[in-house]
Amino acid sequence: MITELENEVSELTTERDEAIRDKKTAEQDLLATTNRLKNKSQEAEAKAQQIELLKREKSQSEIALNKTITELRTKYSKQSQLLDQEQLECKRLEEEVEKLQAEIAQLKK
Repeated sequence: MITELENEVSELTTERDEAIRDKKTAEQDLLATTNRLKNKSQEAEAKAQQIELLKREKSQSEIALNKTITELRTKYSKQSQLLDQEQLECKRLEEEVEKLQAEIAQLKK
């Protein structure tokens, strides 16, 4: 009977020790999983910050590009207007030259 009790105590001690080892293993696994989760979370936050930075840079470059486009449109629109005015002036002068040449021809007769 005492031997049986000693065997039972020994078995219970073994089971308790095994349960303690299992608990420690589970705690280590939980800690490792928690650390991996933290690392993934930090990576996600860093990527989100990079995305926001890229969005701001893209927005700034789009603004600069649109400003350049507007400036070029204005510049070429003014140049086009000047060219139109010069062409009209040239045509008027050509007509004036023809008129004066006709007058000269009339005077020579």
